[in-house]
Parts: sequence; C-alpha cells; structure tokens
Amino acid sequence: MGEKKLVAIRIDNNLCVGSGMCISAHPDKFAFQSDGHALYVAKVLDEVAAREAEELCPVSAISMVFEDGEPS
Repeated sequence: MGEKKLVAIRIDNNLCVGSGMCISAHPDKFAFQSDGHALYVAKVLDEVAAREAEELCPVSAISMVFEDGEPS
C-alpha cells in the first residue's frame, strides 16, 4: 500500500476559537482571517506542519484531506 497524497488542509470555522496555536507553531503556513479564525495560507501543502498544528489545536478544528477523500 502506497502513501496517500495530501490534497487539502481544512480548518473548521465552526470549531476554531482563534487560539493561534497553529499560527505560533507555523507562522509561514497559517494566519488569522479577519474574523479571527485560522487559515492555511502556504501555497504548498506541508503534511508535517499540518499534522503538528492538528495536534496543537485545542478544539481539533484542523484536519487533513487525502486523495481518498477521508480526513485524517
């Protein structure tokens, strides 16, 4: 079984409380939107940074989507 390709990094705005943990850990990958929610802003998907941000998020608002369509 081969590696699954990362196709998206999602942040659920209904869950995001704007703690900024993802932004503190990876300011080159995440930023605040005008509404205070986080947004993945890097042009290239970074699975290592996304996984770390996913683990740091206190409300589990960050998920990764792989080519099979299943979130992490």
